[in-house]
Amino acid sequence: MKLSDKVTQNILYAMPRVAVSSLYAPIAIVQGIYAKHYSLALTTIAGVLLFARLFDAISDPIIGYLSDKSRIKSGTRKPTMILGAIVLASSGYLLYSPPNDVSALYFAFWFMVFYLGYTLFEIPHLAWGGEISHGTHEKTQTYTLRTVAGYSGLALFYSVPLLPIWETTDITPETLEFSAIVAGLLLLPLLYFCMKQVPDGNCYTEEESIIDISDKFSKTSSKQLSNTVKSVIHNKPLLLFLSAFLFAGSGLGMWLGLLFIFIDVYLGLGALYAEIALIALVASILGSLVWLRIANALGKKSTWLWVMLLAIAAFAYTGFLGPENTGYWALMLLSIAFTSCFICIEFLAQSMLSDIVDYSTWKFRTYRGSTYFALYIFIYKAAFAVGGALGLALAGWYGFDPSSSSQTESAITGLNLAMTWVPILLVAISMIFIALSPITARRHSIIRHRLDAIAARSKRKNGNPQAYDKGTTKTLLTAPQACSKTPKTVV
Repeated sequence: MKLSDKVTQNILYAMPRVAVSSLYAPIAIVQGIYAKHYSLALTTIAGVLLFARLFDAISDPIIGYLSDKSRIKSGTRKPTMILGAIVLASSGYLLYSPPNDVSALYFAFWFMVFYLGYTLFEIPHLAWGGEISHGTHEKTQTYTLRTVAGYSGLALFYSVPLLPIWETTDITPETLEFSAIVAGLLLLPLLYFCMKQVPDGNCYTEEESIIDISDKFSKTSSKQLSNTVKSVIHNKPLLLFLSAFLFAGSGLGMWLGLLFIFIDVYLGLGALYAEIALIALVASILGSLVWLRIANALGKKSTWLWVMLLAIAAFAYTGFLGPENTGYWALMLLSIAFTSCFICIEFLAQSMLSDIVDYSTWKFRTYRGSTYFALYIFIYKAAFAVGGALGLALAGWYGFDPSSSSQTESAITGLNLAMTWVPILLVAISMIFIALSPITARRHSIIRHRLDAIAARSKRKNGNPQAYDKGTTKTLLTAPQACSKTPKTVV
């Protein structure tokens, strides 16, 4: 490959996301499939969706915290990602190919197991991206390639219904089962090359004084957990970031959770869904390179604000669509606009959070990469769960029935509220928190410079633990090398 070693490494790091994302793609559709083909009520699905996702989201910070501890102890995140991939592939197949007499309990159980597998893979993989990257622009490139790989997996999923082996281009239970098998088989080689070729990366770890042996084991797990909590609640950039994503995710989740039902049931254009989604994905993946250049030129915060304005415009556009005035190109325009928003928001958020991890490492003298990304995944899931459940419930309360061939005026009003006006309000609130984000490219370069200075001092004192001054803080940083069980250098 005529690429730099760094670009090649980033590509190999990102590739498993193709299969993982292809497995994850039907999550936005599966509730419509269960309602339409298995006759589960919308209100029942909304309750299951809210319970399963929120219950799963609670486990995210726990998995993130344990992933950081495992990373420090073993020096790698790879075993956790391998376990997560196995659970994800097996539970995905069972979730997407249920029996004909499927119950709400079956749906809830495999939904929860599916998200457990996804979390076990996703959180370490997200943190790993920041560990193999250094500067803010380098992080943006890494997470852009990761996002492109993820949306390529979505494109793979939406190409399945277009294969000539099916009688229709609709997304059906048969196409869901087939796509789960394809993604599971694809995951094996991609995961193998990623685990084999991509290094563990660099991270900082907190260590105790090695002078006083009585201090060596003084910090208990509860003390470590307390420090972790403090590094979250006293972290202004992190709290602003999570607040912004909570409101933005809730608004986007309301719209996305009803999209398949909106197109298939209300507009009656379900046969176009897969084709339009696939074309929009391809166009948006190519457009991600443009977003990358814009982010490098304007900064991540400004770019995110512009993307939110585009999302608000798309919400408003949705409110004017109906069976009488919606055709192929109207849906195509809507799909491209929203897919572009999702792609840009994903890589910008992950890159910004990686910058916040560096800030927290310097300020609080602790490395908590997986913990912070776990909080991000927690907010991501919780926001989309609440948004998706609220959208479905709101449409259901107004009388919208996916199994009916016609809808009342009240039902259409509820659908418009759930897909247009409430999401606009939520996204507008999120823009306030985005605008208050304090970390810029210049400030991140200062943070990295200070972390590098710590590493340089650590190297100069290598092999000289007596240089440690017990009058200074006992929370130390190792050099930014691969974490090991017994770090050799301290500051």
